Amino acid sequence: MSIRISQARKAAFKVLLKFEKGEIKFLKESLNQYIEDHKMQKNDLALATDIVYGVMRWRGLLDFKISKFSNKKISSIDKEVLIILRISVYQLLFLNKIPPRAVVDEGAKLAYYFRKRSAADFINGILREFLRRRDELDKASSHEEDIDALSNLYSHPKWMFERWMSRFGLKGVKRLCKFNNEIPPNAIRVNTIKITRSQLAELFKEQKIECEFSKYCEDGLIVPSLQGITQNPLFKKGYFYIQDEGSMLVSRILKPEPGENILDLCSAPGGKTTHIAQIIGNKGLIIAIDNNFRRLLMIKENCSRMGFSAVKITCGDGRECGSLIKMNFDKVLVDAPCSGTGILRRNPEIKWARSYNDIVDLKKLQKEILNNACYCVKPDGVLVYSTCSIELEENQEVIESFLSNHKNFILKKITDEIPQEAKKFITKEGYFQSLPNIVDNSSPDAFFVAKMKKVS
Repeated sequence: MSIRISQARKAAFKVLLKFEKGEIKFLKESLNQYIEDHKMQKNDLALATDIVYGVMRWRGLLDFKISKFSNKKISSIDKEVLIILRISVYQLLFLNKIPPRAVVDEGAKLAYYFRKRSAADFINGILREFLRRRDELDKASSHEEDIDALSNLYSHPKWMFERWMSRFGLKGVKRLCKFNNEIPPNAIRVNTIKITRSQLAELFKEQKIECEFSKYCEDGLIVPSLQGITQNPLFKKGYFYIQDEGSMLVSRILKPEPGENILDLCSAPGGKTTHIAQIIGNKGLIIAIDNNFRRLLMIKENCSRMGFSAVKITCGDGRECGSLIKMNFDKVLVDAPCSGTGILRRNPEIKWARSYNDIVDLKKLQKEILNNACYCVKPDGVLVYSTCSIELEENQEVIESFLSNHKNFILKKITDEIPQEAKKFITKEGYFQSLPNIVDNSSPDAFFVAKMKKVS
């Protein structure tokens, strides 16, 4: 018997299953590949994207709801069956335009389609019980205040919720988790080598795409959607690059000048590399190093599309940059590998893939890269360290350790390198840290940046 099933839900199921099996680290590349391979229609594409990111964003809450109506522990439910339940409960909770009966019906179809026919009654029973008792459950959940319940309700791992609560307090951690569960703005960076921000906004308007200027970045635009944007002729002409506002500010803090030699470590996929090339007007030399050759090729492709000839790529380990490149640089950027806890609203899968041990291991790696990168800096040159993490271990502690062991470097306070609106994220020590729960919820993704100068 042939079973007709929604293309969007089929795509969502396959991408989420790959993540659960550990076959992929990030949702974006897998989802984009599926969309490209199957030539999905616009409506299906939008629904698949919503379900994939929505399920990952709210996974903790979804599992909590499912557990209330299941006679099995979440850990005992078959992966495929659990994903079908998450997809279904997410739609019932958040996608009000889809009739509940259709959601339940599609859940059963998914079970049949993916050869989980024996679980169809189990899935059906949980979904119907959820529909009958959801109001009762919501009322009871609203009064929960213990850590287990709160971490579930705010859909973050318990270990993460606990450590943030000890740092920010209960009010602060709730605000931070709420921010992480929001859908982020869609930011792009205008390639001002080819076009001005106003000119690109006008071209978008001709395509009936309304956009607004970024308040944090002078070459940033906020667009309504990124779906299909890489197929837009304006993208193919190299007029813009998809990049968050927080990431754009890192290159501004580096403050590269035309004619300088600049080293960009851990550079792939090239957002900051291409931005540096843009700021220097393509006049100078940028060496981009990364240990992932496939992602390095993305830098090469983007430089070609955007018209940047100043960038040279090198495949290698950032911990060995001194032996890879036999020269010193005016400016060195260490965009360090990190836990990614500052970009959870954009990459919600990270919170379910990380553990505290990752932070410990990454701190060691970050220190090793920074300790080697400093030998590539010229006298009076600048060394910038950045992460998309909010963890003290990966940020302030790395810098404090580095400065205590390298007396020929001093912390250079960040001041006028960034627009006025972004200056609220400068700490009293002179770091840049866009923590949304400390300032406000209009923050870009949470980045940390420290700027240091090599003294004689």
